[in-house]
Amino acid sequence: MATAATTQRLTTLEQALKELAHAQIRTEEAHARTEATLDSLTAAQKGSDERFEQRMADLSQRVDATSRAVAASSERQDRTTRQRGELSNKMGTLAEDLVAPSIPEIFCRLFGDTKKPSWAVRVRCQHPDNAGRSQEYDVVAYADDVLLINETRTPISPPDIDRFLDKFRQAREYLPQAQGRKIFGSLGSFYVDPSLVKRAERAGLLIIGLGSGLMEILNSPDFKPREL
Repeated sequence: MATAATTQRLTTLEQALKELAHAQIRTEEAHARTEATLDSLTAAQKGSDERFEQRMADLSQRVDATSRAVAASSERQDRTTRQRGELSNKMGTLAEDLVAPSIPEIFCRLFGDTKKPSWAVRVRCQHPDNAGRSQEYDVVAYADDVLLINETRTPISPPDIDRFLDKFRQAREYLPQAQGRKIFGSLGSFYVDPSLVKRAERAGLLIIGLGSGLMEILNSPDFKPREL
């Protein structure tokens, strides 16, 4: 027959077992919650990584698209620049082709019909004393004691006038045909602003441009070109 002390010990043991069982349950529940939290965090991290990777992929696509657009724009700009350069060259050549054949007629109108000039285009001369120096003249026409040098520019700008003056002043150094002749200079173009005509006149240069007879002298009626 159990004693009161034995009963008390059994009761205490049962209570301890119950508390241990409850503690185990709580531990398992906590462990389950921890795993669930970890799973949730892992899923969230995975989703975050996937979203990050997607954003990076989208950014890479936008960068690639922008790079292609920039490359295409650069190619168009280069093509436009080349086309403008080609057009400018063609315009310059066209102006030379129109002006050059007019020079003999203009020469005769300036210096008399009896002077039938010899003329040449794109005349390149080396300096007689320095082979490293040379000059090129668009048109050179001469007869008797007169020589005319023409340069064609499209369009004519103030620096063109200054550069031609430097070349004009050195003509005797380069052109054998200039020896013993009076030298006159002219600039030709399709259209010349009237202010540049006046500027050229002050420098003593003839200006040749489009007129009713194709290429005409645009200087004032009383203008006298300067001889060199």
